[in-house]
Amino acid sequence: MRRATKIIKHATGHMQPTLGLKTVNPPVYRGSTFTYANFDDVRDWKAFGAHSGRHGYGRSGNDLTVALESLIAKLEAGTEAIATSSGLSAIALAMTAFVAAGDQILIADNVYEPARHYADGFLRRFDVEITYFDPLDLDALPSLIKPKTKALFFEVPGSLTFEMPDAETLYGIARAHNLISIVDNTWPTALFYPAIERGADVSLAAGTKYYVGHSDAFFGIVVGNERTGQALRRQASLMGTHMGPDDVYLALRGMRTLDVRLRAIEASALKIAAFLDAHPKVAEVRHPALPSCPGHEHWKAQFDGASGLFGFFLEKAYTGAQAEHLIESLDHFAIGFSWGGYESLAIHGNPKRTIDGWPAISAGKGPLIRLQIGLEDPQDLIDDLSAALDRLP
Repeated sequence: MRRATKIIKHATGHMQPTLGLKTVNPPVYRGSTFTYANFDDVRDWKAFGAHSGRHGYGRSGNDLTVALESLIAKLEAGTEAIATSSGLSAIALAMTAFVAAGDQILIADNVYEPARHYADGFLRRFDVEITYFDPLDLDALPSLIKPKTKALFFEVPGSLTFEMPDAETLYGIARAHNLISIVDNTWPTALFYPAIERGADVSLAAGTKYYVGHSDAFFGIVVGNERTGQALRRQASLMGTHMGPDDVYLALRGMRTLDVRLRAIEASALKIAAFLDAHPKVAEVRHPALPSCPGHEHWKAQFDGASGLFGFFLEKAYTGAQAEHLIESLDHFAIGFSWGGYESLAIHGNPKRTIDGWPAISAGKGPLIRLQIGLEDPQDLIDDLSAALDRLP
């Protein structure tokens, strides 16, 4: 089955024993405590966990959680998936599972800022060495690897500036040096990029974005392969990570329309990116599907589609204040930090970088604006952006 069919087949048809029938939607199970008929059942759960058909305590989920986790594990071709309370909690789980005091983790220099904050503000406190690397200069990466290096972490594509790394080469470097490769797969989702199938040891996503799709629930997901799955599950138990039943239900609901939503958003975003790319007041568009975007060749060779989040630089004559005024003047784009929902959003970006620094990256260009394209008619969004750009001097 293709991935769109897997979603529908796996997310529907849940048996209700009392009725003796299947329901299309699974019921919401609310409860913290499970009870057992005898201690053989307790021992069975301790030996086999949820795979025994039983659950031990509500924090580790219930049948609804298993339905969500197993669906995304199938899409990624992973062996284990763990639902968490947010995308950041998924990042924390994935990083913490494979490093200890005295170890080193390599992190791409263009990662999501809260991921950087977690590494610098938490892992460093416990004597984990954090080293940032240029995701587009992989020839230099092996020289950063030490005997104490345990993992490398990167995004496809990078946050705010959307460089697309050569993920295939990164997986190869990780395997050659016995490192755990961890990829943040939020932007393409498993629909457009099944990262475990393509070679990652760990794939994670802020499911709050495209998987939920309606801007009304928090959700993180971490998927492992045969090498990493059990370590992730153990770490999740140690950390007490948990996703509430109502959010699980909303995530499953969103998953059913992932294919049609994401393909519509992809088409709209490409039209809007092409419009901006041709506009005289735009210096550069950062969309991995455009040939001008750094790493476009890796997107074209390794990915099955593109989502609706991308950025563009205004011409260098414009200031940050003018970029903010442009955003404030938009009718169909709200100002907001999240993305992946049905509504279009815009923010002014000024990301942190360690290796070259932001001034070097933005040299010769004006301020950066990030767009999240929703499900509105793309021509309305183009007209809105056109009118706002025309108001710039």
